[in-house]
Amino acid sequence: MLFYGGINMQIYKWHQAGCFLVQPTTSGKLVFEVPSISDEPNKACLFYDGNEHALLYRNEKNGIVLDYVNPAVRSDLKQSKEAFIMEFNLKNGDVKRSYPVGVKTVEKINIQFEKRV
Repeated sequence: MLFYGGINMQIYKWHQAGCFLVQPTTSGKLVFEVPSISDEPNKACLFYDGNEHALLYRNEKNGIVLDYVNPAVRSDLKQSKEAFIMEFNLKNGDVKRSYPVGVKTVEKINIQFEKRV
């Protein structure tokens, strides 16, 4: 089993975000805009290894692989303790939900994903 920060990462489905944005707020926190998934997040957390990829653990059934984090925000993300997630509807662009997540630094991200969202 694969664990990050005490969380079992062998969840039901890892989805690859086909598109996502990362933007800093005026207060310095990072906002991740990601495609929404139908179920609600529960104990969501963002795992980051300081390189190109991050994992958004949403709940025990779903997570999102964030490939190719913009190099301009990698240093800020690695130093962050918290970020903000905005999930949007791919069809109309509306924000479906938003929530804060803790950011946990891990040594290396090594996970397979099932499908692109």
